[in-house]
Amino acid sequence: MKNISELLISEIKVPNMDLNVSYVFNITNPQHKSGFAILFIDPDTYNDEVNGGPSIYEGLALFGTIFNRNGNTTLDLVLLQNQIDHEITYKSLKNMSDYSLDANQNISIRINLTFINNSVTLYVSNDSTVEHLEEIGDLSITVNLTGTVMLITTANRKYDTQIDLLNVDFEIGDPFYALYMRKRYDQILQDGILDDINATFRSKKLNKTVTELHTKFQDNSTEKSIFDIFDIFEELSSASEDMAKYRDVAKLFSGRVAPSVAKVHKRTSKIYDRMNNLTKIMTYALNYTQNIMQSFNNTMMQNKIKFNKSINVLEKELEIDTEEIPKSQFKMQNYFMFAAVFELICLFLFFLISLCRMPKHT
Repeated sequence: MKNISELLISEIKVPNMDLNVSYVFNITNPQHKSGFAILFIDPDTYNDEVNGGPSIYEGLALFGTIFNRNGNTTLDLVLLQNQIDHEITYKSLKNMSDYSLDANQNISIRINLTFINNSVTLYVSNDSTVEHLEEIGDLSITVNLTGTVMLITTANRKYDTQIDLLNVDFEIGDPFYALYMRKRYDQILQDGILDDINATFRSKKLNKTVTELHTKFQDNSTEKSIFDIFDIFEELSSASEDMAKYRDVAKLFSGRVAPSVAKVHKRTSKIYDRMNNLTKIMTYALNYTQNIMQSFNNTMMQNKIKFNKSINVLEKELEIDTEEIPKSQFKMQNYFMFAAVFELICLFLFFLISLCRMPKHT
């Protein structure tokens, strides 16, 4: 999951019985305000606000958020229930952490949520192994989870953090609670105390099985008919089918969803790399174009200065020519007047000579 936010929705509604759900996450390159959310809410009320999940909801939510405090990076887990009366923000999550894990390097974490008798217990293993699961705390469930479904969301603010959901396991029959009850039964047999025994089974279908579990301590000599045995086998088979449905969801996540998410992540990475290269090319082209325009602008400014100088020189030359033109015109006028007078004198002399040469008539 490497996009800004992603969402996985289970089609199985949360059963009205005890339940244990185990998640395994890998977080690569943890960054500030990235994280995930495990939600048990009505999917119709979903919106993308905090860790890819809603900020206001009705139901139960576990927020896993990465924070950077004074150069130290941690993964903070907060288990909250809400009745649409309180808004969840990054600031509020930062101030009410139930568990903090060092996130200065890549993280592999296993989270167990165990629902027993209207309460939920949070177990965490910081190396994703079952052996190192540590109980963090429990919470009494006051909200109505009937009809809700499980959602898993992620948020990745800078495309740098990769959050991989490796596995999801659903169990009807909590191993921790069952271990506690087995120890309690051993103590009862040892001390001979016959008080009320609570069933260790999550399925509500195991009626005769629970009855047999209660009565076997009181009267071991009571013989059961073959029909009672068949009824117990039928109840166990039906309960196993219910448990198989949850295992099918785990197989769906591990067999289909996880490879599809990996392919989408790979394609997204390629697209991101190509977009990054394209951005670099466009930046280089814009810078190169800016340099060309700057050079063109400088050239035009130099040409303008040269042109202004040429105009000034031409104006000065024209002013000089304008002052010399009247003097040259006066000289030419004198030349023309002298030529005209000379021509008149010549004509007059020619007329006189002509008169003198004319013959006289008697």
